[in-house]
Amino acid sequence: MATTMGFDRERPRDASAGKTNAAGEGTPGKRTLTEGLIVQRAPASSPDAGSDAAVTGGTADAAPAAGGAVQRAPAPAKDPDPALLTDFEAKFKGVAAELHNSPASLKLIKEAAAAGVKFGGYAEDGPGKNAWAYTVGDTIYVPKARTDLTLAISDYLFELNNAVRKPQFDKIHEEGAKGSAGKLTAEQYATQKVVLEVEGMLRLGEIWVEMRKGMGDGPELDKYDGEFYRAEYRAYKDGTKTKDDLVQSVLGRKYTSGANAGKTVKQYYMDQYKQISGGK
Repeated sequence: MATTMGFDRERPRDASAGKTNAAGEGTPGKRTLTEGLIVQRAPASSPDAGSDAAVTGGTADAAPAAGGAVQRAPAPAKDPDPALLTDFEAKFKGVAAELHNSPASLKLIKEAAAAGVKFGGYAEDGPGKNAWAYTVGDTIYVPKARTDLTLAISDYLFELNNAVRKPQFDKIHEEGAKGSAGKLTAEQYATQKVVLEVEGMLRLGEIWVEMRKGMGDGPELDKYDGEFYRAEYRAYKDGTKTKDDLVQSVLGRKYTSGANAGKTVKQYYMDQYKQISGGK
């Protein structure tokens, strides 16, 4: 059974702008900032973060051939993309090229592949049968309703971000389950969860800044900024907000729909602490 933890973001119907795949339309639902996760992970391999860079310089000239032409040694082959990326590309044509615009995204994919994370295909066809992104075990799913490739990429990276940080969330969760016998109070439990969330937000922001540059960085891309937490990332990089400022901001945000409507993120996690510890 899935445990959805973290604050929800409403997932509006895809805008018509941007690149689209050939899959059918649909309406995405919500996704959770941290753990829409249903259990564990383990190993694979992935490309070097700079694998999309042009090869420059070349090698020294070889001796001229009989006809006088100079021969050069072939450029070294690039590392192949891991299945985690090629399988995503197979369902959403064109995403690999956009992801190669961001070394930070390739680094995230490499980490996730090394942790054994896999891409399972469309969310509607996966075990969750939902029109929003989710993770089950070591496998992530993205809805075919994401006909805008930039939004599909945001879902994909969002789930990878969760996957690579799951051991850290699990550790906090296990300590919280001890209640007063453990090392965390309810408030500390909530704060530590949100610290990890904010780190994930900043990582997605970094990726999006790099991707925007590769896509021309025009104002037409502004509509995607919220999906990648660009405002939070820029505030952090500009020095107008510290990481702790962002943590406090997230703790104070309120759910606007669902069973947790009206609750702050801090209250949500403190309630979770009481639930998993049995009120101890």
